[in-house]
Formats: sequence, structure tokens, C-alpha cells
Amino acid sequence: MSASSHPQDHGRRQAGPQAGQARAPSPAVHEPEEPDPVVPFLADLAELREYLDYYIDVRIDQLRVGIRATIVSVAISIGAVAVAGTALATAVVLFLRGLSGLVGDLSGRGHGAGDTIVGGTLLIGAGAGAWVWARRRQAQEQKRVIEKYEHRKQAERDTFGTDVSQQAAS
Repeated sequence: MSASSHPQDHGRRQAGPQAGQARAPSPAVHEPEEPDPVVPFLADLAELREYLDYYIDVRIDQLRVGIRATIVSVAISIGAVAVAGTALATAVVLFLRGLSGLVGDLSGRGHGAGDTIVGGTLLIGAGAGAWVWARRRQAQEQKRVIEKYEHRKQAERDTFGTDVSQQAAS
């Protein structure tokens, strides 16, 4: 045994830290490490991603439901238009059949003559209506085009003092 480690060596000074000096930590004792600041950020980022995925899934499902509702609405509308159109066409046919029967009875020539007279009158009326409509449409289109170029020539006169027609004439 050495002299400094003997229990009866009270007066001797032992090697080691002196008063006021810090002791070196022993290798077996670890100080608690500070938490890595990236770990909570990554956890928050994962949570944010989950919420964003949830939001996107909800919006996609809402879009799907909206599209389905629109498709059903369009299908019902098409069916309703088909039924209404069929009913109207049937009503027109029944009316015209009755009218042609009446005309045939009044003329004394039978239903065949009534069918021919009513059918011919309808065809002539439809043709005349289509011709009038086409002429009006053509006149409106011609008027629109003329007004367009007149406005353009007026803008040229306002901007340049002359228009394309005046420049072509000079």
C-alpha cells in the first residue's frame, strides 16, 4: 500500500483536485444530450403532410360526388326532355291526323286527300318559315359586318386623320 492511500495518513495531501477546482467527469457517467431540433420539425412535417393528404382526399371525394350529381342531373334532364318531346310530337301527330280527317271529310274525298292537303300545307309553311328565317339571319350578319368595318374606319380617321378607303383613293 502506498502512503497516501493508507487510512492513517490524514495529514498528507492526496493527489487530485484541489479546493475550487472542478473534477473531470468519469467516463461511465454521461451528461444528457440536448434533443436534436430536427426531430420535432420532422414530426411536425409528417403531421402536416398527413393533414394535407387528408384535405386533398376530401376535395377529390367532393369533386367525385359533384360530378356524379351532375351526371345524374343531366341524365334526368335528358330523360325529361325526351319524354316531353315525345309527348309533344305525339300531340302534334294526333292533332294533324284529326285535322286531315276533318279536311278529307269536308272535301268529300276521304282521309287520303286530307292527309295530302294538311301535309303539303305544313311542308309549304315550314319551307317558307325557314326561307324567311335564313334571309333575316343573312341580313343581320351583313349589317353586323358592315358596322364592324365602319367603326374600324372611324377609329382610323380618329387616330391617323384618314382611313383605308381614303388612302386607297389617293
